[in-house]
Amino acid sequence: MTNPIVLRLRGYIGKEVKDSPSPVSHFLRGILVEVEEGMVEAEYIVHQEFTNPLGTLHGGIMAAIIDDTVGAAVYTLALPTPFVTITLNIDYMAPANLGETIFVRSEVFKKGKTVINAISWVKNKAGVYLAKASSNLIAK
Repeated sequence: MTNPIVLRLRGYIGKEVKDSPSPVSHFLRGILVEVEEGMVEAEYIVHQEFTNPLGTLHGGIMAAIIDDTVGAAVYTLALPTPFVTITLNIDYMAPANLGETIFVRSEVFKKGKTVINAISWVKNKAGVYLAKASSNLIAK
């Protein structure tokens, strides 16, 4: 593997990424689990500030977590042009509770010249699916 972005991100496996250019990434405090070209898996802890009034992960925060992980997966492609999200469709299937660890896997499904399609899955430690998502990104 000679992709410098993949190699750099692999150096963060098991650690919180501290030098991301994304302020949202710093807020979400994800920990990389696996990195391949076009794929990133990360884990997140449901912190108090991520919850809704029911004490479960807020849907908007789940969306941010998915979008952040999709962005990282696209970043691993080392493209000369940045891509930004134009659609994010999420099916929520189960809640994540305060203090729970969740795992998000995002993969580039199809890479076009101007549009990239990605897919994501969110699970808890027991392997229960919490959400699935599809996303489209466009060259900026």
